[in-house]
Amino acid sequence: MTDTTNKPSFIELLTELAEFKDYFTEDDHIDILVKWLQEETGVSKMKATFAVKHIAPFVVSCVEKLVGTLANSWKAKLHERLSRYGDNSWYYRLSENILNILKTRTDKSLDLALQVPTEDNLLALLEDKVSWSNLKAEQQGLIQLLSGQTVQKKQLSEIQSSQSDQTKQLNQVQSSQVEQLSHLEQIIQLIQAPTFQLDLKTPDYLQSLVDKNPPEKGTARWLTYTARQAKLVGRETELNLLDEFFNQDKTFSWWAVTGQGGVGKSRLALEALIKQSLWYGGFVPEEKLKTVDALSRWQPTCPTILVIDYAAKYPETVAGWIDHLQQHQDSYDFPVRLLLLEREFKEQDWWKTLLPGSSTGLARQTDLFQVEPFPLQSLTVSDQKEALTQFLIALGKKAKLPKDSSDFWNTLHDLSEEGRPLFIAMTAVALANGNRQGMTNWNHNDLLDFVYNHEQNCWDNILKAVADKKDIILKLLTVNTLVSGFDWNDEDNITDQLITAGVLSETDDLQAYWSYMETLAGHDGGYIQPDLFAEYCLLKRLPLKRTGPGTTTKNLLKAAYKIDSVNMLDTLARTALDYSDDQTSWFWWDYLNSQNSAEEGSLHSWAFYLVGRMDLAGKYKATIQFWLPPLVESADIKTRSQAIGWLGHQHLSTSNYNTALTYLKQSLAIQKEIGDKSGEGTTLNNMATTAHARGDYETALTYLKQSLAIRKEIGDKSGEGTTLNNISQIYDARGDYETALTYLKQSLAIRKEIGDQAGLCATLFNIGHIYMQNEEVPEAMSAWLSVYAMAKEMSLAQVLQALENLADQFGLPDDAPTGLDFWQMLLEQSEAENAESE
Repeated sequence: MTDTTNKPSFIELLTELAEFKDYFTEDDHIDILVKWLQEETGVSKMKATFAVKHIAPFVVSCVEKLVGTLANSWKAKLHERLSRYGDNSWYYRLSENILNILKTRTDKSLDLALQVPTEDNLLALLEDKVSWSNLKAEQQGLIQLLSGQTVQKKQLSEIQSSQSDQTKQLNQVQSSQVEQLSHLEQIIQLIQAPTFQLDLKTPDYLQSLVDKNPPEKGTARWLTYTARQAKLVGRETELNLLDEFFNQDKTFSWWAVTGQGGVGKSRLALEALIKQSLWYGGFVPEEKLKTVDALSRWQPTCPTILVIDYAAKYPETVAGWIDHLQQHQDSYDFPVRLLLLEREFKEQDWWKTLLPGSSTGLARQTDLFQVEPFPLQSLTVSDQKEALTQFLIALGKKAKLPKDSSDFWNTLHDLSEEGRPLFIAMTAVALANGNRQGMTNWNHNDLLDFVYNHEQNCWDNILKAVADKKDIILKLLTVNTLVSGFDWNDEDNITDQLITAGVLSETDDLQAYWSYMETLAGHDGGYIQPDLFAEYCLLKRLPLKRTGPGTTTKNLLKAAYKIDSVNMLDTLARTALDYSDDQTSWFWWDYLNSQNSAEEGSLHSWAFYLVGRMDLAGKYKATIQFWLPPLVESADIKTRSQAIGWLGHQHLSTSNYNTALTYLKQSLAIQKEIGDKSGEGTTLNNMATTAHARGDYETALTYLKQSLAIRKEIGDKSGEGTTLNNISQIYDARGDYETALTYLKQSLAIRKEIGDQAGLCATLFNIGHIYMQNEEVPEAMSAWLSVYAMAKEMSLAQVLQALENLADQFGLPDDAPTGLDFWQMLLEQSEAENAESE
């Protein structure tokens, strides 16, 4: 048996493990160690990987020369707290087992002695005290046997007898050793107790689902990010930026990635998680975000990355998580990162909830990696070609693609919505099925139709054996997709609503259909993915008749709303945004609104939320034609005022100034009648914009000064800063630069006070313009350089673009830096001059 006396301390044990640092820091070696751990203990790959990742930070903390892998602040904290994990802790036992595996598996003298058991090789191993001490008891016994056979050949019969006894002993020792190593299963369960309280959907977990139920090539499930159907293309810069976010020298930090549907946010996050071999991380499941105290007893037991997808659905919850992680970070032994994924953030309620103009919002901002989320862009033209090639390879097709000059690539650019990977994958599916010639005349909907029909054919094949149940199963799939998956804690209500809708009979068992739904969807949630395709399927499966939704569509919509109104409306919003030219989703909402008069207020609020998102996306036609007119007819005067105001704003955005002003004046009259001061301020600003656009500066100034008085009256600091900035632009347009500068400086002071960094950049940019108009060039360049420094630090893409355009207008010499390189050169010169003066 192994000698348990004089066991090394935990630090000494880690120091020995640090000699094998490659097995904790390099992906290839980590895979080898995980494999060995599986072989020694019989645990799953997921648990073995999890175990290695828990020990890795401790090992790396003992490797002082491993610069840049882990942040110094929490590495130092590990050193301070290692004493907590004494000889009886699971950290110690797990480390001891891993060290034993590493020592024996990497011992070359043992391999040589077993492969060529000559006297010299055996004696060399017996006399090497270090190598001998690394061997397990059963290995030492075997080497002694082989040595005895070599040296004492004359006593073969005695040796054979001894060997028999020794073999029994070896078997006993081996059984004991296996029993000892089997404790790893229990150890890992101990590890999981605190960390898996959040039940993160880790990369290993997601991969295990794919391995368990591999998607058929070209199907909707094959299109999802979890399938990882082709290698990631064109995202090296983004992955490196996320590396920087994860490995910064802070205990807690949070950030967000935004981008259009189908652009690859979730896939990027997944690949970033996989890349972080020393971190434990995954996607937070929705049920945990609905749990109020999900973090109350949670402590990270290794570096942890939490990813929240669809962050806009849970703004209050996300705000609470950030606050909790901020408040408790000093008690954490390991760093924690929170990454949010969402489509949009500018002027979005969810983002305003996280960073309001208050002390709480300012506190959250201190641990925000960059002030604005990272906007994930579509793929470049060259990356589109590479992505299509990779998708075709994944489909087993070696299609000869056309030359760069071919119109085909313009078609791909259009079909993929200018380079979104999801649609490139769909194009690959169409190509793989022999549609290249006809595709040159396709539009985007033709591509979606092909993929939908392809999926329907797959469903038909799956349901051949239960053709009599096909209609029921597809209706269940539709309702389940509307609500993004049934909550089985509410099964009785779900069943009741489905019976009322005529989907199930009184004798039907919902569970009996579940396996078919899982098979159709390709995952245990039983609903169609990915989002953009699921939305298109809903448009197809819940069609309109001439007068609106048919009876079946109405029943399914009503059932979904009663089952889960929040998720159902979220699905409806995404469908309306992604397919704004299709009025079907508006008819869905209109029907729900007519059937739920008691909830009219909440449905109207939701409609305004959607109008705001459509406005930011530039989808003015849909809001003017469909969404706003019924709200204008509302019996509620405040709803009517808000809808009229929005109509004015939409016409203003489309340069219909006379129509815009008519609606805005109507809205203002109602707001004055009901005492809506905040609404008055906003409407007056919009009216000023209308007058400004028509060149009527005096009227614009009158409106803005009225708005400013209201902003001050109600204490709206953010609105006050914006209005002061807008007033300055009127004086600027009139050539009164001195007065313009006065208002800009007032705006600047307020924006500094409330920590509005983006607003600060806008105001400073305008200040630079005024200085330049006054031919005060050094002052102008100083202001713009300050803007560049802030915008660069916070990655404010719009501000940086404005600065780039500005630099290109200076008429610099041919050999001078251009665009942002110009500002970077000035910044470096300024920093060098400041360093010299100090």
